[in-house]
Amino acid sequence: MVATPTEKGQGIPDSSAILEYLDENVTQIWPKQAQLRINARVASNLCTGILTAAVKEFLNQNTKSPFNNFTESNTEVIQRTLLFLAKHYRENGLYDEKSAPTQAAFDLAIALSYLDFRLKEKMVWRKIVPGFESLFNQMMELEAFQKTQPSL
Repeated sequence: MVATPTEKGQGIPDSSAILEYLDENVTQIWPKQAQLRINARVASNLCTGILTAAVKEFLNQNTKSPFNNFTESNTEVIQRTLLFLAKHYRENGLYDEKSAPTQAAFDLAIALSYLDFRLKEKMVWRKIVPGFESLFNQMMELEAFQKTQPSL
């Protein structure tokens, strides 16, 4: 695990703590308004869950498990979470008070990009939540995403 160093030389190993530190000490990451901030953090965690389920799905594609019939599939988790995000957080959480994308929008774009990269045939998110495509395209135009896109 790599920790993010602070100006005092302390290390912060947890990603949510790193974001909190950056928000308080470097640049605004979360909305200032309390309810938008809560919504953005919840949406961010949901997006992290999508990415986690997508990685599990990719890694388990060729693995048979005796538990397949007893647990919800990763693709079902991804689909349900995408639909929940679209219904509850599309307007409240993905954008801040100034209509700028929040950390949750970045997290969603990363998760959707991973779905395109690793599970393109299995998880066609554009059919499940077509309303996210414009946000996804907007995020992909940002320099940070342009520089890190894998070649497909």
